[in-house]
Amino acid sequence: MPLLSARARIELRELRRPSANRLEALVLSGGRRQLIWLETDGMAVQASADAFLPILLPAAMASGLPLRIEAPVSAEVLAAARRVSNVMASWFPDWGELALETPDNGAPSVSNAASAARAAFFSGGVDSFHTLLCRRDQLQHLLFVHGFDLALAEQTKADLVKRSLLCVAAEAGMSLLMLRTNLRAFTDRWVSWDRHQCGAALAAVALLLSPHLKQVVIPSSYSLPFLHPYGSHPGLDSLWSIPGLELLHDTFVEDRSAKAMAIAPWALARRHLRVCWQPSMPDFNCGRCRKCLTTYAILRGYCSGYDWPTFPDHLDLQALSQLQTNSSDMRNRFLALRDHLFHTGQDPELLAALHLLVEPKDRLHPVMMLRRQAGRGLAWLRA
Repeated sequence: MPLLSARARIELRELRRPSANRLEALVLSGGRRQLIWLETDGMAVQASADAFLPILLPAAMASGLPLRIEAPVSAEVLAAARRVSNVMASWFPDWGELALETPDNGAPSVSNAASAARAAFFSGGVDSFHTLLCRRDQLQHLLFVHGFDLALAEQTKADLVKRSLLCVAAEAGMSLLMLRTNLRAFTDRWVSWDRHQCGAALAAVALLLSPHLKQVVIPSSYSLPFLHPYGSHPGLDSLWSIPGLELLHDTFVEDRSAKAMAIAPWALARRHLRVCWQPSMPDFNCGRCRKCLTTYAILRGYCSGYDWPTFPDHLDLQALSQLQTNSSDMRNRFLALRDHLFHTGQDPELLAALHLLVEPKDRLHPVMMLRRQAGRGLAWLRA
C-alpha cells in the first residue's frame, strides 16, 4: 500500500468525454495524476461519474483515505456505494470506513425506462458458457472487457478472442458489446484484483451502460459451499443495482465440474472454450498454467467422450500432479474427480496424478517423499 500523508486523499478531479463512446476521469492519488478511461466499440455513454465510484471505492477503503469526487454522482449510486462499503468493511476489518465527499448538486439518475435489454459478462470460460446455456433465451448481448483479465498490451490475443466471441454471439443470436479500459493501472496499486476489485469493476461497466440495459448477469465464480469474501460475490454484486438496472450474480449452486458437464454436449462451447489468461501466448489455452491444467483435468475426467479442440492434444499429468491446491474450492474439485475416477475405473493415469496431487504433504526428505507418493499412487491404482 502506498505511504501517503495524513491529509492525502483520492480525488476524481475532472470528468471528460472526448467522444460519444469514451469516458475519462482525472484521478489524483499518492502524488500521481492518472487518467482512467472506459470506452465501448460504439455504444454511446453519458458524462456521469457513476461508473467511476465502484473503481475508486476499494482503493479508498483499503488505504483509509478520503475519497472526493469533483463530479456529480447520482443519489442511487451513492446509496449503492454505501451498501457495498458496509459489507466490505465487515469482510476486511483492517480497511477504513468509506469517507466520501461529493458536490452538493448530485447528478440526476439516468433513466432507461425504454430499455428492456439484458446482457451477461462473457469471457469464454466454463462459468460464462454455463450462464449463456442457462439464460440464452433471456439475453440480447454478451459483454467482454479488454483490460480486465486480458491486459491491454495483449492486442494480438485480444483480436483472436474478439473473433471467437463474435462467432459465439452470432450463433447464439446476440450481439457482442466490446469495451476497453485501463482501470487496472490504478486499482492494482491498491488492492487485489480477484479478492477485492473484480466485482466492483464489473459494476462500473454495468453502470456505464445503464442507459441501454435493464439487467446485467455476472457468471458465478464459486459454488455455495465455498463462498467467501471475494471481489465478485452473490451478496455483493447485486448491491450495485439501481432503479432501472439490476445486477444479477448468476446461480452459485453448481460447481465448476457440474458446469463443465452441462456445457460438454454443446458444440459451440467446445469449439470456443477459453480459460487461459497467460500473457504473450497466442494459443487459446496454453495447457500449462494452473487454470488450463485444472480445467483440462475436469474435462478429461468427467467429459471424456467429447473433443476439446481449443486445448492441447495431451494433458500434462506430471505438471498437474505438482500443482499447488491453493484454495478449498480447488482441492474439493480434485478430491471429487479422484473419487469419481476411482469408483468408475476410468482413466488410471489421471487417477494416479490426482492421488499424488491431493496427498497431504509431510516433512520427509524430498526424495523420500517422492518415493512414498509414487508407492501410494501405485497402491491406489491396484486397489
